[in-house]
Amino acid sequence: MKIILFSNADWHFVAHLMPIALAAKEKGYDIKVITCVNEHGEEIEKQGLELIPINLERFSLNVFKELRIIFQLISVYKREKPDVVQHFGIKPILYGSIAAIFNKVPKVINTFLGMGFVFISDKLWVKTIRVVFTNLLKLFMIKKNSIIIVQNKDDKELLLNKNIAKPAQVFAQCSVGIDLKDFLLLPEPSGKPVFALTARMILDKGIAEFVAAAEIIKNKGLEAEFWLVGSPDPDNSRSVTEYQLREWEDKKIIKWLGFQNNIKAIWEKAHVAVLPSYREGLSRSLLEAAALGRALITTDAPGCRELVEDGVNGLLVKVKDTNSLAEALEKLIIDNQLRTSLALKARETVVRDYSEEIIVKRMLKFYN
Repeated sequence: MKIILFSNADWHFVAHLMPIALAAKEKGYDIKVITCVNEHGEEIEKQGLELIPINLERFSLNVFKELRIIFQLISVYKREKPDVVQHFGIKPILYGSIAAIFNKVPKVINTFLGMGFVFISDKLWVKTIRVVFTNLLKLFMIKKNSIIIVQNKDDKELLLNKNIAKPAQVFAQCSVGIDLKDFLLLPEPSGKPVFALTARMILDKGIAEFVAAAEIIKNKGLEAEFWLVGSPDPDNSRSVTEYQLREWEDKKIIKWLGFQNNIKAIWEKAHVAVLPSYREGLSRSLLEAAALGRALITTDAPGCRELVEDGVNGLLVKVKDTNSLAEALEKLIIDNQLRTSLALKARETVVRDYSEEIIVKRMLKFYN
């Protein structure tokens, strides 16, 4: 059986999808990888996976560029004649589905990693794109040979409510697991509590709320540190600027560490993972922190609340609510025992439901 996996970017494939590809390859499937190649192409090929580069830009709206990519995909699917194609992310789903229809691919698996700004932004121009995009999805995805995977139940309901898919087609299924051999339980570090937010530095991750809540805690005279770990995303209109991050750091509200390759080194020093996101697919950063034995603070939002049972393995706060977030931070500064209890339960959640072994087995069933 020949399977094509189509992802937005090579870094995303390596970080999140490589275990699925290697498990499928081990089962004897012929795996081809289509992705935009930057720094990780060689890493993919070293694993014995055939790489098909494509120049896909996340935010490009250039009609001629996008049509060129669609025609390229049609040509690739015609040449490769895959039995199964799996598309990860908005553009791969739309463009890959078109190519699959032209080539009568027997099985198409469209995997939404999150709904993204196209579905959640209130800007007028985005709403216009949403209408066009939704109608295109309806046209190309309601096919008997099409399976749709979303990361949480809210996203499933969204697709069903917009009539983009039929109930029998859609599965709420996490597509990224954690390697528990690599992410072992860490002891809690000594010293004053450190709260870390690891994500791209974009406003929708709740960066501004985190900083504002940190300032409330500092003004109360409570001893704690607040770290932002990640880089700005210049291609994203919602990105926090480096200037703003430096300004917050200069005011000694937070410490900005930028992008870090070794995320485990962060959690060796930090006590609590915080993600006040407005919406996620399913947060990888929270899963990693939980696997390492860190308590979680996140929002009662899609893709976040799935991971946290309030008061059991973490704390849930209101979306875009600085005071609610500050209260949760204060609670885990004051109550060491609660923090430890939440951390151990967070680890148990990942072991039970989100290990790489469990997720890969579930994903492989869709290929059969």
